[in-house]
Amino acid sequence: DLFDKATPSASGSAALALARLARKTGDGALAREAREAVEEVSWLMVRSPHGTESWFLALEELLAFERERGEARPADDVLGAARAAAGHAILPAPPGNVVCEDGVCGPAPASPVRNRDEEG
Repeated sequence: DLFDKATPSASGSAALALARLARKTGDGALAREAREAVEEVSWLMVRSPHGTESWFLALEELLAFERERGEARPADDVLGAARAAAGHAILPAPPGNVVCEDGVCGPAPASPVRNRDEEG
């Protein structure tokens, strides 16, 4: 199953393990395998960010690997490819929809709403 439930997705966990191993060893081939797995389910990540947290953790680990090697790409490359491949109305998630930090992914905090009286 690709979705995380009470137990994380086995496939998402495997992608995360590959990404972590790639980062620890510097093995680009492992990183490519992990990235290909994440790209395969990126359409699902776009549609159901709250059911694919393990996949976002794998993506976070891959982005860290790429940053460390000087190959950083925007996270939206993966999700943007999913939107283009779908060829139909998959709307981009608003920026900050899901935040991954220190190995934990979750919904982004809500922006504070300011009252007009407070402006100024």
